[in-house]
Amino acid sequence: MIYSLSDLLIQCEDLRRLPWLRHGSTTRLFNPVPGKKNDELKLLADAWGITPAGVLFSHQRHTNNVAFLSRTSCEPHTTSSFIYNNTDAVGTDAENILACIFTADCVPVFLMDTKNRRIMLVHSGWRGALGEISVRALQSLTTYGTDPADVTAWIGPAIGVCCYEVSEKLAGEFLRKFPNFSEAIHGRHLDLKNLNVRQLESCGVRAKNIHVSDYCTKCRNDLFYSYRAGDTSGRILSAAVILPDK
Repeated sequence: MIYSLSDLLIQCEDLRRLPWLRHGSTTRLFNPVPGKKNDELKLLADAWGITPAGVLFSHQRHTNNVAFLSRTSCEPHTTSSFIYNNTDAVGTDAENILACIFTADCVPVFLMDTKNRRIMLVHSGWRGALGEISVRALQSLTTYGTDPADVTAWIGPAIGVCCYEVSEKLAGEFLRKFPNFSEAIHGRHLDLKNLNVRQLESCGVRAKNIHVSDYCTKCRNDLFYSYRAGDTSGRILSAAVILPDK
C-alpha cells in the first residue's frame, strides 16, 4: 500500500506554511516495524526529498539539559552526526541539519524562531516539565539573539491529561512548584501539554503563537507508539530541518 506524507507525519499548520522549514512527528505508518535511529532518520529525509548534511540528536535521559549546534561550529558540507549525551533538547541555526527527538508519550515541543531561522526540539516528560526544560530551551535560543515574541511553538502528539495519572506525591510536587498552573493538575492527572504551554507563555512566547496537538498517544495507540499502552520499543520521531536558501 502507498501512503501519502500526511499519513506518515503529523504537522502544525502554521509551521507547515514556512517555506524554509520541514517538520513533523511520525505515526505508526512511518515505522510499523521499529528500526535503528539512523535508518528511520534516512527514511524521513527521503520522504522529505532532502539529503541532510548531518543529523542532530541526543541520548535522552529525562533531564533538563539543552544543546545548541551553531552554524559556525559544524561543517556544512560534511555528512556528520552530532550526538549529545544526557541531553533532552537540541537546537540549531545551521541549514540542512536534521534535528530530532524520540518520544512515546512524553511531549515533543517544537520551538521555531520564524524571524531568524533557528529551531529547537524538546523532549518533555514529567521530569522535564518539573525541571522546566522548555524554559531552558527557549533561554538557549535567546542567548543567540532570539526574541520569544518571534517564536512559534508546537506541542506535538503526546499523552493527554485523560490518560496521564501519577502518584499523589508527584501531583503535589507539581502543585507546590507551579501554584499558578493549577489548571494543569487534575487530582492525580497531569496535563503535560498545558504545563509546557504555560511555561512558554511565562517566558514571553505569545499565546497566539503556541499550537497544541489534540492527539493523546495512549488513546490513539492505533496511530502512535505509546509506552503506557505497552509499546516498549517503538518511538515517535519528531524532527525539523532548516532548508538551504535557493
